Amino acid sequence: MATIAEHEASMTIYYSKSTGEIKGLCTGIQDMSFYGVDAIDFSTIWAYVNLTKDNYVLENPSKFIMNLASGAPILSLKEINQYPVI
Repeated sequence: MATIAEHEASMTIYYSKSTGEIKGLCTGIQDMSFYGVDAIDFSTIWAYVNLTKDNYVLENPSKFIMNLASGAPILSLKEINQYPVI
């Protein structure tokens, strides 16, 4: 069980197991029970990771993705292509 200080210094990111897209996030140390009766269903396609709290990520989740290439999920900035490829 986490201490209050550990809980306050953490965030939980829920992401797609297949794409790494962030589907939800919250402060504190959570697990899939965060989703109540839907936890079992969501855990089929989503996973979660507890990380050190980062307010920029919490305020801008659409700028991030979980990189799944290395096996262990890594929080990464999304590549943003501002110009169309000709």
